[in-house]
Amino acid sequence: MPGRCCLYLLMLLSLTPLALAQSMLPGGDFEGGLAGWEPVAADGASVATSADRPAQGRSCLQLQTTGKAPAWVLSPALTGPGDGELALLSFTVRRGAGQSGLMLDIVGGAAELGEAVIWEARVPEDTNWHKVSLLLRIPPVRGGGAPRLAFAATGAAGLWFLDDVTVTTGSLPTLAIQPLPGEPANTGRLPEGWQPEGYLDAIAKEVGTEQELFITANGLLVTIRPTLSCYRGFREGAVVYGVNRGKVDKELQVQVEAPPEVESPAWTVPIQKDGTTRFHIAVQCLRQGDFTLRLNFASGPDRASAPLRVHCHRCYPALGVRWEGPPTAEDLQRLARTPVDMHLLVGPSDPTGFAAMAEPLLARGADVLAAPDADGLPEERYGAVLAQLGSLLNPSFWVPYTLAGNDPLAAALAAPRFASVQRAKVREAGVLSPPVPLRRTWPDGKLAPERPDLVAADKMAGLMAVTVRPPRLGAACVVAEQVDGKADVPGGAMAALGRQADLESVRQLLTERQVNLPMLVDGLQARSAGDPRLDALHLARALTMAFYQGSTGVVLSPRRDRDNAFGIMPAQGDDDGADPVLQAMRAVSAELMGATPIVALAATPDVNLDASAAISFRPFLRGGEGILVLWNNTGVSRDVAIEFRSQPVVGHYTRLSYHGDFLQRSWAPIFRFGEEAFQRKRPLLIMRVNPLEVQLMAFRLLAPHAAWLRTVELAKPYVAPKDAMPPVREEWWLDMLKVQPFSE
Repeated sequence: MPGRCCLYLLMLLSLTPLALAQSMLPGGDFEGGLAGWEPVAADGASVATSADRPAQGRSCLQLQTTGKAPAWVLSPALTGPGDGELALLSFTVRRGAGQSGLMLDIVGGAAELGEAVIWEARVPEDTNWHKVSLLLRIPPVRGGGAPRLAFAATGAAGLWFLDDVTVTTGSLPTLAIQPLPGEPANTGRLPEGWQPEGYLDAIAKEVGTEQELFITANGLLVTIRPTLSCYRGFREGAVVYGVNRGKVDKELQVQVEAPPEVESPAWTVPIQKDGTTRFHIAVQCLRQGDFTLRLNFASGPDRASAPLRVHCHRCYPALGVRWEGPPTAEDLQRLARTPVDMHLLVGPSDPTGFAAMAEPLLARGADVLAAPDADGLPEERYGAVLAQLGSLLNPSFWVPYTLAGNDPLAAALAAPRFASVQRAKVREAGVLSPPVPLRRTWPDGKLAPERPDLVAADKMAGLMAVTVRPPRLGAACVVAEQVDGKADVPGGAMAALGRQADLESVRQLLTERQVNLPMLVDGLQARSAGDPRLDALHLARALTMAFYQGSTGVVLSPRRDRDNAFGIMPAQGDDDGADPVLQAMRAVSAELMGATPIVALAATPDVNLDASAAISFRPFLRGGEGILVLWNNTGVSRDVAIEFRSQPVVGHYTRLSYHGDFLQRSWAPIFRFGEEAFQRKRPLLIMRVNPLEVQLMAFRLLAPHAAWLRTVELAKPYVAPKDAMPPVREEWWLDMLKVQPFSE
């Protein structure tokens, strides 16, 4: 494992401060007591210095909570690093009595405490001192003030001790990224609304009751139907026949030109001699509607083109944007270059004014979720407003809405009655629940409704989905982490961020209360890390976890800023594809839009759904594709073995990486297992997953089913048995890839 060892050494060097480095944080040894440090504690919690076994010197810091309230302490202002700059934070911690957790955040003042954190203690469960080193980007704080460290003992009653806190200048470790398997996945681009003249180089003929297009190139006859119907997100195959009546095998190059948000990679198809080869051109639309594609075929010296008319139907989950007021023409033009196809429109309760706001969006053909704001109205009055609007508009869905901070009860009471009215009128537009505000509990970081009484079967009667509004996530600002000089264990930063974004506890509550509905995640947002790549990776993981809980969609804000890194469009500047956050949205949408989560039968102790595992993964199924999303929670590269129950025939690979090119994509139009699969006599694929990386893999399966994954585990080095005979590929291969009912 030379690659992993090199990375480990590089990180050791980068996270080890020089002996003479000057700390940018005064008073971190606590030899002068709490001078410059600000305690924030109530309900019996306390912050004090202690002479009980300090890590060095005569004194350390003691944080004690009774379980009623956390014990926070704020450091003096950092004197060196500014927003987005690298810093190396080192400190030693020790557990005391009790079961409390230790958290860390970077804030501008006491008013920001408790919302979210950037790190939680993941140290051995003993009473020894342990050294923690965090290489991080300094996140911007509200108001633009100087950043301060904030430590807290929180959760159940307990003690934590802290000592030797230093902040020095950090340096970024380098990492060599292995290329993805397969070949580049590129789609040619057409202008929006492109229409051809006639059938280009093709000839249209009636074959039975169907129309087909015929073209010739280098003696090959290519036929295809002129239309394709698909679903949003699905890679649907347009069936193509290549007829070769000659006595020599030939190759046919297929290249597709498409408008934005339609993907179809180019590839070369072998056309066998003296026969007909049937193959598929996989077309993927990330927006619903009608599109015309240009199919370019080449063989030998000949070139020919044919048009393909595509109609894309809606399918969920999908990505959405929330408008609190009418979007401008410029906003809508910029959104045309994004995978957003769902608009949550929040407007005043006045029916006439709301209808005027909604009509331009309804005319675009995208999904419109009409969300008239209850605005403090009583339930009876708000119900009348909904009924009046129902006679004026027919959006995709209705969301009786309440803005953050307002009482949601009136909207919650009106929603089931409005749903019954809609059903009686045989309306197409279903009704979703009003947003259910969620709060976060510590130290586990789980999410729960602020108003549990709103999550009940009677308040969700007749509704199509539960709208949830999670609190803002912490900043994903930690680049690397070590505990006692080790980086090969799951880090506390990744664990904290993973728990904050996981909606599993909400899904469990809905199941317990017999509310078996999908969720719409409204207003997913996170504090910026001051680094667009870190923000983008954070978003990719959060979207994946939301979609895995059966979300109908995830709604984001239109624009991002220092307080919210998850806006669709940058506050200003680049939005043409080089923006990492937009690239992450496109990548996750391409692989998970329309996907169905499946049970993680392949989980192993080191590779599972938990944020504290070495590798976190989420499996999905979409039509004929099995989809797997992986990310690494440790600080060293890991080789992961993915074993299949159903034979993959096409592979699509996407990597979002902090190191090197942020977005990397490839595909294998004809999937082949590597030599390691034959050596091990197992149908598996080994992928290297690096730190600060999200990998998304989609495989067209020969026999797709919900148990398409056999195992996902850390790959062990292959050691050939001493008496091993050369593998007879045909025997084990056919046996391992037999399509059999899942019986394990």
